[in-house]
Amino acid sequence: MRHVKTPRLLADLGGGHADGTFQQRLRTYLTVELILSSTTLVCRP
Repeated sequence: MRHVKTPRLLADLGGGHADGTFQQRLRTYLTVELILSSTTLVCRP
């Protein structure tokens, strides 16, 4: 199980594009049986 905030996940994968390790980083997320992704939603009136 892995818990990660969605912006962190996307930033990590984006960093993989920048340094050429995208496939390796993506593989680390795909080999986990369960990923809990959370976001913080801010609603303004």
